[in-house]
Amino acid sequence: MTQEKAGAASAQADRSYEIQGFKLSVEINFTSGDISKLQRYQALEVHEVWVWEDGVLKVYHLDSQGYEQVSRSLIPALSVLDLEIMAECILIGEASSLEAGKKLLATHST
Repeated sequence: MTQEKAGAASAQADRSYEIQGFKLSVEINFTSGDISKLQRYQALEVHEVWVWEDGVLKVYHLDSQGYEQVSRSLIPALSVLDLEIMAECILIGEASSLEAGKKLLATHST
């Protein structure tokens, strides 16, 4: 989906979501990414951008100064997720989405 703000910016994330009024975009970089794209997301007022690259998940949260890399999502519905476990589940999911789902549920069901 292309996100656009007329006369300001446009961006096409690999995945885009709106969760309880918060905008989240997910970028999956198979080659080295360009975080300058964050400027476009800022113009679009996307609250968080998650970037997956080389087996690492990085989360950038928008505040009054721009994007800041954070260790945990600041979107309330996602703040309970352990991003290291999430990254492990993504890697496991490349072989088995069922096993990845089991691990994620087991980790967050206690």
